[in-house]
Amino acid sequence: MSAPVDQELRDAATSELERSFAIRAGAGSGKTAVLTARVLELLRSGVAPGRIAAITFTEKAAGELQRRVRDGLEKARLQAPSAELDAALANLHELTLSTVHSFCRRLLGEEPLASRWAPGTQVGGQESPGLAAAIREWRKAVRERDPHAAKLLGDVSDYQARGALQALIAHRELDPVGEGADPDWSALAAQIGAVHQRIEDLAALCAKPTDCKALQKTEPVRALFAECSTLDPAEAVITLLRFGEVQTKLGNAGRKGDWAKGALDDYRALFVTEVPAVQARARGSLHALALGTLKEIAVPLALEASRREAQAGFDDLLFRAAQMLRDDTTRARVAARFEALLIDEVQDTDPMQAEIAALLAREPAGLGGWTAHGPRPGGLFAVGDPKQSIYRFRRADVTVWDDLQQVVTSTSPGGAVELLQNFRSTPGLVAWFNHTFAGLPHYTPQVAWRGAGALDPVVVLQSEDPTGDGDHPDTLHAVAYLHQLIASGAQVVDRDTGEPRPMRWSDVMVLMPTWGRAHELADAFLRLGAPAVVGGGYTFFQSDEVRLALSGLRALDEPADSEAVVHALRGLFGFTLDDLAAHLQAGGTWRYTIEEQTAPGATPTEVAAALGLLRRLRRDTHESGSWVPRLDRLLEESRALHVWSLLIDGPARLANLDKLRAMIREVEAETRSPSAVIARLGELAKQGDEAEQGRVDEADDAVLITSIFKAKGLEAPVVLLFAMARNKPTPSVIPDRTTGRVHLRLTKEIAPADWDEVYAAEQEAFEEERARWMYVAATRARDQLVVLQQPKANLLTHLATGLPQPPAEGAPRPEHVELAPGVTVRVIDGDSIPDAPLQTETFAGLDEHVDALLREPLGQGDPAAAAREAALERQARAAKAGCARWKSVGEAATGRRGFGLDEGTGTGEGVGRAGGTVVHRALELLDLNRERDALQSDAPDLVRTLAAESGLSDELTGRCIDVVRRILDHDVMDRIRAASEHWKETPFAFHKPGRGGPTVISGVIDLCFPTDAAKTKWAVVDWKSDTPPPGSVLRTRYEKQLALYAQALLQTVATCDELPETILVGPHDELPHDPRADALELVDPEFARELRRLLDAGAPVPVIGLEVLDGEAMLECAWVDAKVALALDVADDAASRLEGDGWRLVRARSGDVGWGRVAGEELAGGLELARSNAQRETPGAGR
Repeated sequence: MSAPVDQELRDAATSELERSFAIRAGAGSGKTAVLTARVLELLRSGVAPGRIAAITFTEKAAGELQRRVRDGLEKARLQAPSAELDAALANLHELTLSTVHSFCRRLLGEEPLASRWAPGTQVGGQESPGLAAAIREWRKAVRERDPHAAKLLGDVSDYQARGALQALIAHRELDPVGEGADPDWSALAAQIGAVHQRIEDLAALCAKPTDCKALQKTEPVRALFAECSTLDPAEAVITLLRFGEVQTKLGNAGRKGDWAKGALDDYRALFVTEVPAVQARARGSLHALALGTLKEIAVPLALEASRREAQAGFDDLLFRAAQMLRDDTTRARVAARFEALLIDEVQDTDPMQAEIAALLAREPAGLGGWTAHGPRPGGLFAVGDPKQSIYRFRRADVTVWDDLQQVVTSTSPGGAVELLQNFRSTPGLVAWFNHTFAGLPHYTPQVAWRGAGALDPVVVLQSEDPTGDGDHPDTLHAVAYLHQLIASGAQVVDRDTGEPRPMRWSDVMVLMPTWGRAHELADAFLRLGAPAVVGGGYTFFQSDEVRLALSGLRALDEPADSEAVVHALRGLFGFTLDDLAAHLQAGGTWRYTIEEQTAPGATPTEVAAALGLLRRLRRDTHESGSWVPRLDRLLEESRALHVWSLLIDGPARLANLDKLRAMIREVEAETRSPSAVIARLGELAKQGDEAEQGRVDEADDAVLITSIFKAKGLEAPVVLLFAMARNKPTPSVIPDRTTGRVHLRLTKEIAPADWDEVYAAEQEAFEEERARWMYVAATRARDQLVVLQQPKANLLTHLATGLPQPPAEGAPRPEHVELAPGVTVRVIDGDSIPDAPLQTETFAGLDEHVDALLREPLGQGDPAAAAREAALERQARAAKAGCARWKSVGEAATGRRGFGLDEGTGTGEGVGRAGGTVVHRALELLDLNRERDALQSDAPDLVRTLAAESGLSDELTGRCIDVVRRILDHDVMDRIRAASEHWKETPFAFHKPGRGGPTVISGVIDLCFPTDAAKTKWAVVDWKSDTPPPGSVLRTRYEKQLALYAQALLQTVATCDELPETILVGPHDELPHDPRADALELVDPEFARELRRLLDAGAPVPVIGLEVLDGEAMLECAWVDAKVALALDVADDAASRLEGDGWRLVRARSGDVGWGRVAGEELAGGLELARSNAQRETPGAGR
């Protein structure tokens, strides 16, 4: 095959490293290959990887470029080894390949002083913390400045004000149109009066005023102006603005014969020009005050609040980086780090991104704005296609391409080139593109590289608009056509091998302009037995499984959120409204933290059991760092996961839950508390943007359904354009970067004077972008483009030249229509395609069994299923017994659950868990090599700082300071100071064998240090805020814990050849503990109320979470002396062995309704307590 028609341009762009380039690359032209080749040539020439930065539009594109560069280097080294290639591969990790936001974040982090960028700043889509306060200050300032204006601006809601403030912040590089002086009420009132006089003067020229249609139509506006003429100036303007639209189009109303010559025409014109103009001037004047004060007062307050809270949006990264680089000294220092800057998808950048690139690539001596100087030789390599600029809603501006191209060519003549070869699509498709998009700005005909394919290049599938409920005809036609293609063995060309092969479902990509019907189409494919994946979008959060999972998480986070609780009960647990009503009737409540969910004597409801599960999960939420295990347990125990897995779309539902789990972990890495995670997920669900929620496994044979806006960088053998209808937007913010200004409308009444003209121009620009949408969508196809044609598919107007015109009335339409030489389209009537065999059952193949089960009496269930579940539970227990168990050091030292809470439950001089954390953190941060006096001097300020961050009270802070200072006075500090090294807060895990199976002991060593020069002898130190006396129970626990630390050190430090010395360091005598309170805190919440009753009746305090059978089982609470215990969820065989050893067990299952009350009564008998006492209600208990 001959070389591409533009090979010389490709070679020049790759090899001429001393020239900068702006390469216009159409769809399928291989721009990524050119970008990769340029990077490889730079590396081959000896440019260090760390001096190259390549900026891509998405993280996925960055990963793809990284892979191609590495593969290219490996291949080149095999063909011709060189020192440069070896060095490039060895240091490839230094090559910058990232999105512009990641790149800017790195620059800001490397220059924190110049950029005023706080380390640890949280970046995301969260709302600025200072917006509400800034708006309050704005309203206050307006009231003080102009009470009359404040009266009108009081009609602006906080929502509208917040939107205007966010718009000003997002476009703060532009000047707001209309910003200016305060309203001159007298001048405005005079203009209103002049117009009123003009109206009445002309009206007096009508000879028949009572009969005139023109006067009748304008009577409300005439009355308005008459009223205004009687008011004081400010009230007159306020009345005019609150009236609404005053423009009145009279058309032919009125008879000229009843008017003086020319008077009627003047009267009609008055209501189209002067009347609305005076209202527009009043609006503009008020708008100027509103915008001026917002920009002057609210914007700085909001930005300062974000900096103070160390929060930033993604746009802030660009603004702050650009602002930093405008300083010539800083720019020179930062630019010196890079020899070459490459940018992909330039058409998707906004001016801020282009400015950052141009400033970094220019010569150090270049001054002025980013368009004032071109890049240094070879400093900038930009690739893009203005025809694919479709992200206007993300601040992308197609004019940026032209500006950047001029910047490049100013210092690199001939650097603006265009790639014409299309490697993606068949000749028939390329011919159709050239014919259809010939009138698109920047379009140049492409040349096809591939040979002809077996499929018709373009198919127009005629259908109907969706109406009513049920299966819509366009959905059925689309699925039926694609099913027919697959069933007929249609051939496509494999992208990797270049050989024909039978088409499969993963060869299909469906593109839509909105997400509204994505899941409807996916469900139809699933009913056909064809896997389908919705690749992203707002509808991810609208799917039942995701909405219900989020409701469950919201309920766990906030027990008072009754809406979330009820939604979870209905959707996850399957309760009916009658079930919920019965629960309330029995004395229940939605506040699941209340243990007693039924009135005394009433039978516990199934709803109460479900609320008990939520109560247990909430407790566990505060014992683990992630929401994911709680979500898994909620879905498992509610059985929602089991039901969803049986549905036809079960795999898709489970895949969505996998996406949600991954999303939760990503959010958890960026947030600071569990509640913040839930709040952030709620924000993502409300945004409804094109955020990348979808994940597609390329190994799956699944149809990909996605939006046009997520299709960039994607391609498929067969592309279907589905539901191509979208309403025009109604923007309230219109930027004009050619003039450096932004038009912003607060409300309908408060807008710039020229808003109507600007709005009309914006609609034209939007229509031009819609044409680019269709270019992007169509050019994803490799072998066939299927256009679903419907009457209301308004986006298809941009494909009009590529679609056949309707035939003359009564004339037959040929199946194949030639639009131009070499451009042929096949037309298919959707009704002519045989229906696809769609599944109609809810549970595929199981509906009859489910119906039969539902007809059974409540509570009877399915015995066979119950037996299977019991068998699976036994298998799970057996598998668990054979696995290594993880224990904390505290649990291993005591043989019970929850040890480690003791240290924070005391009274007296203790500092509690939060205080203990501050003490440990202070001792970690202090330099223990320093002298005692220096440490004693520095410690108080450090503790105060840490305590303030943790929200400790002044009293508790003082106790923490006292603890740290007394620890620093300990004799061991002299030995620590003399040690050659210190290991602080060192995590560990090691295997400890046992008869019940191996156990992994994990924990964190406070401090360890070698005590000899050879580092064969070590000491382990444990800081304690209390040091119990020798022989006490707590002291014994601490010593066992230290022994485990020593064992961990012996197993993990190679040079340590003997058991380390253990040292317990703490300042206080043993603190008093309340074992009763500890037991009530540690026991299962479902049993806490019953345990309190038993203790009140005289039962001794039990051991909570006692391990037995060498760790094989755990008793929930045990009275060891009496050998009486509650065996909660203990395996039957283990319980039988314990009973054989003399234990008297009360067995219970946590899933059973009311198990706690039943177990309490049985334990009262086992402990020989009077039942009347055991059941006595303690005043206030459990409340």
